Amino acid sequence: MIDYLKGAFTYLLVMFLIVTLYTELSHYWSTIGGVRGDLVKFEIPLVLLLLFIFYFPTINNRIIRYLFPVVPVLVLYLSVDIFYGFLGRSPRPSDFQNINMVSDFSVGLMFLIFFLGFLICFPVVMLFYKAYQNRSFKDIIYSVLFRVLSVSLVLFVFLSDTFADYRASSYQYTEWSQEKSIKENGRFSSFIFYGYQEKKNFSLLNEYGKKNIDIKEILFPNIVRHPRNIHIVVLESFIDPRLLLNINFNRSPLANELISYLLPASYNFSHVISPVYGGNTAQAEFELLTGM
Repeated sequence: MIDYLKGAFTYLLVMFLIVTLYTELSHYWSTIGGVRGDLVKFEIPLVLLLLFIFYFPTINNRIIRYLFPVVPVLVLYLSVDIFYGFLGRSPRPSDFQNINMVSDFSVGLMFLIFFLGFLICFPVVMLFYKAYQNRSFKDIIYSVLFRVLSVSLVLFVFLSDTFADYRASSYQYTEWSQEKSIKENGRFSSFIFYGYQEKKNFSLLNEYGKKNIDIKEILFPNIVRHPRNIHIVVLESFIDPRLLLNINFNRSPLANELISYLLPASYNFSHVISPVYGGNTAQAEFELLTGM
């Protein structure tokens, strides 16, 4: 028992150092990198708890025993860094609905997703293979059952509404900066937080969708006496070429018919980030038209 506890302590210490080192060094390639004090409150304990489930003291090879469990975590961290680099926000559960659309605009990016998925699965398979290659069938069943139940329990707790409410109340949320929020709380913690916020928003939309609500009277009671029509042109096939950096034009890239509809290039433009990519245009249109 003493040897098991010593081995487990060494294992968790190595995992802690590797995860912390990656988090600190990642600021060289990602703006959400760097170690912050709040990471030790939730993010790192969560990661260590998940990693402990994949602790196999019977594996003699120390490289496999200590490094293979942490590889999937590092790959997931790197995936969040790549995602944030592309879209400038934390990933959310609904983003998985768009994975099959990635190949429509980037075959290379789709290949990268498959490669990262392989890097996540391969170490886990090797861990189980090395741990159980000389074990009896009964021991394998007990061990696998214990780990499956442990993972299920962790997921049940962390995905429950009660825990989500607690986490939302303690999350160091910066409304104007997801970058700062992710830095302060961690990648997994932010995924859980924004996923819960997304779930709550969907629930509210479904609830309000079943009611006959006059949104104008709720937001502006007795104020808008003479409603006016506002025309919004949503054109996916057009971008303003004047916004492209490091490109010079020998003449105006805009057709004369468009100039009267666009602000002069000297204006300070406002920008929005689309909630989806590769399809599902209606989601972006809905947010634009409703302001939600």
